[in-house]
Amino acid sequence: MNKTASCVYLKHIRSGLEVKMQRERSQGLNRYYARKRLCELVEEERMGSKSPAALKAEKIRKQKQRRKRRSKAIVKKGEYWQPRPKDGAKYAASGAGGMGYRV
Repeated sequence: MNKTASCVYLKHIRSGLEVKMQRERSQGLNRYYARKRLCELVEEERMGSKSPAALKAEKIRKQKQRRKRRSKAIVKKGEYWQPRPKDGAKYAASGAGGMGYRV
């Protein structure tokens, strides 16, 4: 089998950050991905919590918290889905043939 070593190792001398990348078989693509990752790391180190990666992570964390709060509130109020009662209760139509309210 013919195998090639296409791994790329980059080092940012000023900060001492190192990146080793072997995502693809092409060395050119690996070099591109390594530079991109190294730029992200340098940005994160310089900007701290205001870097694009940190802002994106914070946004996702807030979304998860919001969803968690909403799901807890819905369950607490008892607004979760319940099957129709079998006692033959009648429903009033709401809109265009949608689920109705029990009358």
